[in-house]
Amino acid sequence: MERALAVTAAASGPACAAGTCLLTNSLRPMRSGLYQPDSAGLLVPLGNAVLQLRPGDSVTLSATVSPDLAAGLPSDEQVVVVAGGDTVLVALRTDSTGTVVYRANVAADSVRFQVGLTRRLTAVPRSGAFSVSLSYGSAPLLEAWTPWVTGSARPAGAARAEATSAATCTATAPGPATGPGACTAITVGIAPYAPGDPFGDFQSDPGTGVSNPITVTFSQPVQSVTLTIEDPTYDGNAMTAYRADGSVAGTVSFAGSGVPGIDIPDSETITAAGMVRIVLTPAPLDYVAYSGLTFVPEAAAAAVKITKATAEMVAPEGLGRDALGLSVAVVSRATGQYLPNRLVTLSLTVVERDAGHAHSASAGWSPSLSPRMTP
Repeated sequence: MERALAVTAAASGPACAAGTCLLTNSLRPMRSGLYQPDSAGLLVPLGNAVLQLRPGDSVTLSATVSPDLAAGLPSDEQVVVVAGGDTVLVALRTDSTGTVVYRANVAADSVRFQVGLTRRLTAVPRSGAFSVSLSYGSAPLLEAWTPWVTGSARPAGAARAEATSAATCTATAPGPATGPGACTAITVGIAPYAPGDPFGDFQSDPGTGVSNPITVTFSQPVQSVTLTIEDPTYDGNAMTAYRADGSVAGTVSFAGSGVPGIDIPDSETITAAGMVRIVLTPAPLDYVAYSGLTFVPEAAAAAVKITKATAEMVAPEGLGRDALGLSVAVVSRATGQYLPNRLVTLSLTVVERDAGHAHSASAGWSPSLSPRMTP
């Protein structure tokens, strides 16, 4: 008999409402089960819940599998529910709606439910629908942990910060980002790069061997970066952000499951001005992949335009020309901070007072330098 994985539960998250906890609505748990066939005795955890049950209360499990996915599942692939010392197996070859997995028949008491997925899959298609939910009626929900559902609560120590913005950009591979506005004008570099397999968008090397550090670069500064790590086993997985001058803008650590072969994703965010590069450092001897790379570009620099500049100066004897000095600074509308190394184009018309005709000149430079324009 497979054994369930005990994980400390956190407060209930948005995956639980109206007497039902959604445990998964994607293929990611199945892909996780492919990672280490030698861990077949370990269940892929789908989630935990602690319920305050009264005599006569029933808890049911519903599993939905699309026909294209069901056709490739082994006949003994199952969802395992452990509760109150009892174990119930629910087959996945067909939809299982409202299967009773526990019925309370003693005095009111809290009962912990641990739900997992067996590891008998040899391949998982890239498409198809899979969802599992636990329903408990009007029974009070004391705790819940649903790591596979976006936005759900996770164990303590794995806090998540979300960056929300209409200008949030997304990248799943090296190349132009996707998203609204100027996102497609931003190029994202990922090196080394390999497509995520068996899960995630990308990883350092093909296969599931020990991972190497990955450097992600942005062609324009960003003010927020969010990333999800897949299958972090050990402590030490980290993300560090750098500014253009090489200074560290921020660093975060990803929580590990502590059990090889168990994929419990963790998402973290760094928010700071002027980030142009992040380095993803894996824990020693760990295999990890990454998904959900999103970032918020720094707000467009304030426009600078000089409509007219006039110099009414008499050149000293022998100088032969007048002089006009201009100082230009570019700042972020979002942070008010100075943004170095921005290209500024200045058009300047100089009118010679006596000759009555004009010369024009145009030049571009970084505000951090000292340009010289000669009309």
